[in-house]
Amino acid sequence: MRSVTRSAVVALAFALGACGNYSTEDLRFLAALPRSEDLQVGVPSGGSSGAVTVCGSLGAADVWLKAKPISDGLNRGVEFVISLVDVVRRYPPADREDDLRRWGPFPSDKHPGREIQVTITRAYPYGADGPPVHDYRFEARVVGDLTFTPLIVGSFTGASSSRGHGTVDLYFENFWSVGMNEDTTPHGTMHIEYHRDADPVLIDLGLTNGGFDVVQFGYQYTGYADGQGAFQYAFEKPVIRDRLVVTTGYDASGAGRAEVTYTPADGSTPGGFRQCWDAAACLTYVDDPGNFSCPLFSRPCSGGDIGQCPAVRIAPF
Repeated sequence: MRSVTRSAVVALAFALGACGNYSTEDLRFLAALPRSEDLQVGVPSGGSSGAVTVCGSLGAADVWLKAKPISDGLNRGVEFVISLVDVVRRYPPADREDDLRRWGPFPSDKHPGREIQVTITRAYPYGADGPPVHDYRFEARVVGDLTFTPLIVGSFTGASSSRGHGTVDLYFENFWSVGMNEDTTPHGTMHIEYHRDADPVLIDLGLTNGGFDVVQFGYQYTGYADGQGAFQYAFEKPVIRDRLVVTTGYDASGAGRAEVTYTPADGSTPGGFRQCWDAAACLTYVDDPGNFSCPLFSRPCSGGDIGQCPAVRIAPF
């Protein structure tokens, strides 16, 4: 069926609050653009810093307590994307064809002397009864220039952004080259791939440079409707810059497991360890024969009972 569901169109029309400026067919194009909730990494809030006051002899799950601040940083990157995507919703299309909509050029509110153009095309590679595929480009240029520079390029397959899968690429270097950057705009690129076809939701987010208070890495998030999930992330220790890559699985309460790869910044032999924690983010089990996970004065690091590790949908060990 070559259409977005009626409920999706009606919901978008109310969200835009300006139904008179858009045809129903315009709304079908706009429904393919990602919304903030489509790309959010939803790590449990119980894993936030300050959630733990007193733990047992193994201490707090400090590695897990990094997960929520890191997910918050990734979500700031998502909001950066959405703030640009949402600009198009303020204007009616300038050009309409059967399978194309074009907005602009219109001036950038925050960057005088720059203008933006947005193009969305639609195709049916899976046949008339298959899901549509929308490709979109957000471009900018200095007023008077002949050519546009791509800032965001994306593709989406499905009826609407909450029921399908897509990709989004941000070219941060182009923001700088065209003068559309902020002081906090990172360099490099950000690639997002998201799947919202079924339960669970899957989001991969890769940064080629650090930004939004997170390090360069390919982050992976899996979120189930019942609150369980998995999150793979990375961070560096302050000052010494040792790097940790963490693969977690957790239940709806925030209790979970982690497999950690530890790479010292000084080039010494890397290693790893495994941990489990409860809903209060207190460690219940540590398997760390290399003693990477605790301070020198409290070694050996290993302890606890593997039988206290929670049962989770996606278990790293």
